[in-house]
Amino acid sequence: MKKVSFLAVLLVMALSFSGAQTLDEKEIKSVQAEQGSIIFENYNGPVTILNTREQIRGIGTFLASGRGREVQWNNRYKMIRSFQPGIQEGLDGDILVILPDAAVDHIKNLRRILSAYLIKTFAYSKDDADVLARFITYYNAVYYKNWEHFKTRYKEGVLSHLTRDNAGLSTHYSQWPGKSRIIIPLKNGVGGQESSVDTSSISEDRVVEKMRQEPDKELESRRDMVEIREKELDKRQEEADVQQKELEKKREQVEQEEKDLEKKIEEKKEEIKEAEKGSFPEKQAKKELEELEEGKEIILEKKEEIQEEEEALEKEYQDIDREERTIGKMRQHIAEDENTLQTGKMGGRGKDLVTGRDFEEADGAGSRPKGYSFIKVDRSADPAPFGTLLRVTESGEILQKSGLNSIRGTSFSEAARGILVIAGKSEGEGRVRALLLNKMTMEVEKESAQEIYPGSGIWTRGGNVFMVGRSGNDWVLMKYNGQLELQRQSALPVNPDTGLVFINDRILIQEQGGLIKALDLISLEEMKK
Repeated sequence: MKKVSFLAVLLVMALSFSGAQTLDEKEIKSVQAEQGSIIFENYNGPVTILNTREQIRGIGTFLASGRGREVQWNNRYKMIRSFQPGIQEGLDGDILVILPDAAVDHIKNLRRILSAYLIKTFAYSKDDADVLARFITYYNAVYYKNWEHFKTRYKEGVLSHLTRDNAGLSTHYSQWPGKSRIIIPLKNGVGGQESSVDTSSISEDRVVEKMRQEPDKELESRRDMVEIREKELDKRQEEADVQQKELEKKREQVEQEEKDLEKKIEEKKEEIKEAEKGSFPEKQAKKELEELEEGKEIILEKKEEIQEEEEALEKEYQDIDREERTIGKMRQHIAEDENTLQTGKMGGRGKDLVTGRDFEEADGAGSRPKGYSFIKVDRSADPAPFGTLLRVTESGEILQKSGLNSIRGTSFSEAARGILVIAGKSEGEGRVRALLLNKMTMEVEKESAQEIYPGSGIWTRGGNVFMVGRSGNDWVLMKYNGQLELQRQSALPVNPDTGLVFINDRILIQEQGGLIKALDLISLEEMKK
């Protein structure tokens, strides 16, 4: 009885393909080429068996059970792992083969299978796996039958499981069984349980551009992908920093070994000088000196090894910087598309924040959207979070969004000349500055010449602006005019997280050592009384 129930479960999990429509090659190509967009054509009609989401996801979980070995589920699906660690150039990949008897006829079900497989194989969360599965299907549809792409990107092992006619994913469900093979690109140089999806490949520019042609511009998925790539980047940065510290210790250790060796060599030379010529002690000392001299070669090999590791680490830091710039570009495009969609909802009111062009109002005149400035926190960071400047209604509806997504903290100062914020990052080629934004376009009009502490407050007094900025190796209090030109800076170093209290002709601050000091409001010189 139990055996019959098990077979019944397998039968229920089979996705029905009855009633499926057919489409010739010319029609399929026209679907893909329509306005240059990716439109998945799913079956819409009667079905004999309606599978639950859990049953469909169960297929992906089963395909992950091989842990790198080839696994097949009936004559419907097969997962192949191609991993060649000895080859550095090109990508490895997992290949989902949709076999001739597969009855999957909706892109959502393909994505569910992929998502469950990613969860089981690479330990992604369900939310992240769902996003990756969506991008994987877009990626494979963009490059369906594009043999040149796969041939130049992937290792021979992957290519051996593909042909010019089945590489990638057709946009029409009738061309999936036996005619499509979904490639999951894996990060170069890793495999097995430690490997993971190469997110940079599945979210490359060409793929994202196709997604941007969707009515909703796939904004939610693209935002989620940015978050995934940022998490990966944070992990890479953390691992690189740890490796850098280990290399520094390793180099210090080798340098100490070298000093000790040189000292022993000098001592041994002195011992030889003092020994009687031709004596046994002299011969023994010379033999020991030769052994010590050989140690120099060992030290040299260690130094060369460290040098190679440092060069590899430097390349990793450069890759991290490139990834940061790519993610920044992705966020900028998302902001542009959010503005475009929001403009449509507003009926053309306001100002395009990317181009600065006026949108048409009912009377033909352009004007700044009415609302309130608000900094929305996007992600946490130390010492201050990153955020985006918005203009919102009193009920919180977003009217306008700045393309600047690196604003630090939630403080800003709004005056007739513009909106003053602190923005940027301290890592890599980044910098943190005070920025003056145009009130209508929210674009940067001016930036401070000095570095500003990311967590600094912004205080205004008598037409001047006070912030904590860097002077040499110290943080000091800086005073700017309304044009963001530096007027004065304190000679006294301050705690960068200090608060400010204005009392008549003085400012109370916390100095670097922790004491509360008074500075002259005009000169910022320390007041003794």
